[in-house]
Amino acid sequence: MSGLRGWTIDATDNIFQLMVINVLWLGFTLLIVTAPPALAGLFYATNKLAHGRYTGWRTFFVGFRSFFNVSWCWFLLNAIILIVPAIFLSYVDLRNTNSMVWISGGLLAILFVWSIAQIYIFPLIIEQSQPSLHYALWNSFILMLRRPVRWFATGVLVLAIIIFSTILFLPGWLVITASLLGYLINRSTIHLIHPFLTQESSV
Repeated sequence: MSGLRGWTIDATDNIFQLMVINVLWLGFTLLIVTAPPALAGLFYATNKLAHGRYTGWRTFFVGFRSFFNVSWCWFLLNAIILIVPAIFLSYVDLRNTNSMVWISGGLLAILFVWSIAQIYIFPLIIEQSQPSLHYALWNSFILMLRRPVRWFATGVLVLAIIIFSTILFLPGWLVITASLLGYLINRSTIHLIHPFLTQESSV
């Protein structure tokens, strides 16, 4: 089934597997040093579920190992891109000049776009025959430009689930929230890239 309603129904059919993935992700995330590959493992396992394949705890560890290096590259890249503007904004006096206000506003806009682009990074890396962070970033921005409505809708959905789980149902993070997000993002990614794959195969 396609569409959010169908994806949600499919998620409930796989709820036990999603809970196993979520618990594994949480455990390795709490160790801090294994947080990036734990996120990769979560996306890898939920990607297999999104493709209709059986997923168990072993699938999580396959993704954990396979994307260990690229997950750390992704983490360090984001740390640099997010920390540098944060340091700049913390030191500038926004009341000083109008130009500073515009510069700061521009930086915040760039950070917002960058953050939204990260939603599809891991699913795109996993869908590649040869995992590449560079190409995943490029394709992520291309998809954002070509399918902005779908992209925005997915971003709103992700944000809504995060807010709901954090404010109204905090225990959700312990059992289902992260893996559900991973599953829905993977389904959305597959839906987005399918037309492009079809065009390439027909050429």
